[in-house]
Amino acid sequence: DRAVSEGLFNGTGKYRFEPSVALNRAMFITVIYRMMEKVGANVSYETAATYPDAQAAWYKDALSWATEQGIVNGYSDGTFKPEKEITREEMCAMLARALQWYGYPLSEGETTFADEDAISLWAHREVKAMSEMGLIQGYNDLTFRPGNTATRAQGATVMIRAYDYIMTTQLPEIPEEPEIPEEPDIPEEPEIPEEPDIPEEPEIPEDPDIPEEPEIPEGIETPEDPNPTEPIEPEEIQI
Repeated sequence: DRAVSEGLFNGTGKYRFEPSVALNRAMFITVIYRMMEKVGANVSYETAATYPDAQAAWYKDALSWATEQGIVNGYSDGTFKPEKEITREEMCAMLARALQWYGYPLSEGETTFADEDAISLWAHREVKAMSEMGLIQGYNDLTFRPGNTATRAQGATVMIRAYDYIMTTQLPEIPEEPEIPEEPDIPEEPEIPEEPDIPEEPEIPEDPDIPEEPEIPEGIETPEDPNPTEPIEPEEIQI
């Protein structure tokens, strides 16, 4: 089986694959992890997953990477349920998120499944994307049967298609961020001209010396009258 020869799946025993056995959640996320590692993706992680029910060493790295990158989410009670059989829509959701993380955009194509209304809302977009990319196909009656358990054979088929898709489909180029133009140089403020020198006020000439008033000569003595007139005594007037 090519899925085994490519290193994506391991057999269940010597020369045994058991294609009809149900695939569980831990198995499938491990296969996705192996595929990403095989194509050269960086599958390192910083924090180990802390699901209380998922601590087995054989899937620890895969689950820790997938949880940190948002490819898988636990249940509302904080568990992951690693041994739970995976449904077909769960398989599509995990794989689609992994491919989107790797760099492929999820298409918005339409599906032609007769039971499309049965697909859960949280997996609707992913199932459509996987169908558009040719990674999943429905049954002969045109149904998808999203709630059915996926078998190891179905999982192997989907993962080989996904691996071939990565190897033959170029990743879309990520547009470079436009260069931010440098801010224009702010012109220097013009120098403020110095205020002109204020001319000194002209000196006010001193008042000219006012000539002193001429000295008034002392009064000239009037010569004595040589014939002084004696005062006339008034006569008494009789009334």
